[in-house]
Amino acid sequence: MQHWYELFLFSCHDHTGISRHLEKMALKGWLLDRTGFFWTYHSCELQSIRYAVTYFPDTEEASKKEALFRDLCQEAGWAFVTKHKEMQIFRSFHPDPIPLDTEPMVQVETIHRSMKGSHLKNQAAISGLMLLQMVMLAVRLVSDPLNVLKFGGNLLSFFSGALLLLEVGFETVSYFRWHKKALQAAEEGSFLPTAGRRWPMALYMIFLLLAALSY
Repeated sequence: MQHWYELFLFSCHDHTGISRHLEKMALKGWLLDRTGFFWTYHSCELQSIRYAVTYFPDTEEASKKEALFRDLCQEAGWAFVTKHKEMQIFRSFHPDPIPLDTEPMVQVETIHRSMKGSHLKNQAAISGLMLLQMVMLAVRLVSDPLNVLKFGGNLLSFFSGALLLLEVGFETVSYFRWHKKALQAAEEGSFLPTAGRRWPMALYMIFLLLAALSY
């Protein structure tokens, strides 16, 4: 059995993009095993598989409901695959399985509670650190410009931090724009798909790496 490792390049709330990507991977002969910084797959026969991504906020009450929810999913033909923080991934070998989530407003509220639980807090922490770093470098640049400019790493640290800050801001604004539109769609009885873009997270990883190397 062969294995494939893939860097995770989707926003945590991008359930549509993640599901479609995993289904495409199955058509290429790869089944997801586990998630993390790198996603792990094992080889399989090329086949059409349906994936679904659901969310449980990281609370004591939600944890008690997870086992029951997975049992209900199993009865509906959805097998639990793995989880990544608040996100849970299921797959079904049936061509037209019963949808896991049927209430749009509940879906949107659950995703939002999950995002507030860890992802948005992490983004805020990273933004705060980058902003503090940029302010400190700016103060040093004003007080001792020759010494600061002498080391190229200082400028790299400043610009990589600025780029990372912009990317985090873009990602956060994009999420809240989706959330606002998703609430409006849910009130009308439909669930708004997510964008399924990978390039913002790719830029985020690049800027984060540059910021780390500049220290």
